[in-house]
Amino acid sequence: MGKNYFIADTHFFHEKIIKMCNRPFDNVEEMNKKLIENWNKKVTDDDTVYILGDVSFKGSKENTISILKQLKGKKILIKGNHDRFVGQRDFDECFEKVYDYLQITEDKQQIILSHYPIIDYAGMYYGAKMIYGHIHNKYVPHKNMYCVSVECVNYEPVTLEEIEEIYKDKETKEEIDWTIKWN
Repeated sequence: MGKNYFIADTHFFHEKIIKMCNRPFDNVEEMNKKLIENWNKKVTDDDTVYILGDVSFKGSKENTISILKQLKGKKILIKGNHDRFVGQRDFDECFEKVYDYLQITEDKQQIILSHYPIIDYAGMYYGAKMIYGHIHNKYVPHKNMYCVSVECVNYEPVTLEEIEEIYKDKETKEEIDWTIKWN
């Protein structure tokens, strides 16, 4: 049985994202190559990778499919705002499934998967974890919410254990009182 990995916002073919998010690449070709290389060094064909949206930006459908076919593992897409090829059969066939939002359980841990951070998500008050993308090199200051945009996870898919290690020392991970005051 393989491992579960999580990643978001690869933005293959998006030249401007390099500067916008301070990605350490000189051009889109270098970025695409490094993202593929990092992915395939870690992921095996027995693993499942949950892609939390924004696979590609500016690339053609054919070029995007070509990259997806190079990536190891079973891919599950949680749709992002830039996933414009969703619903087109040849694109959708690159994934085991495509979802808007998904709840999974890993080692008895409830995990909510969404492209967007959800401030009040299912199971939040009972220890569920929220994994999201969309906001790139920012993150929501809550102890059980984790951004897996590539800028936050060293440009590679990560396991839940790796995510928790990345975020364990973040100053803004302090508990926030989310209770509603009805005064």
